[in-house]
Amino acid sequence: MSAVVVALAVTAGPVAAADGELETRQSAEGRTEALMAQREHLAQLSLVQSRAEIKAISSGPAPSMTLVDPDTGEQLAAMRLEPKVSPQAISTRIIGCQTTDACITRTDAVRIGFYGTGT
Repeated sequence: MSAVVVALAVTAGPVAAADGELETRQSAEGRTEALMAQREHLAQLSLVQSRAEIKAISSGPAPSMTLVDPDTGEQLAAMRLEPKVSPQAISTRIIGCQTTDACITRTDAVRIGFYGTGT
């Protein structure tokens, strides 16, 4: 039985300069390694997951990755993926700080405040 992973792509951002090119290659390699680890994890899950578990994960609201048999279309395993959205939001005040802000002072003595939510 052969299987493929669907619903995940590995991409690298554009290359701007020599240093940027190295950084882009390294991050692409890291994403490729992470993808391979996820595929291995799915292969292990395919040995133990029930059809009900697979259906609950793959049809749920959270992002997921599914291992599918290309010959039959049968879902063999599924796992939830960590969302890429953070519940944190930080904004800056162009000039000045309030008492609850995290503040920095630029070299020209202008203070900039950072405020927001999250932990």
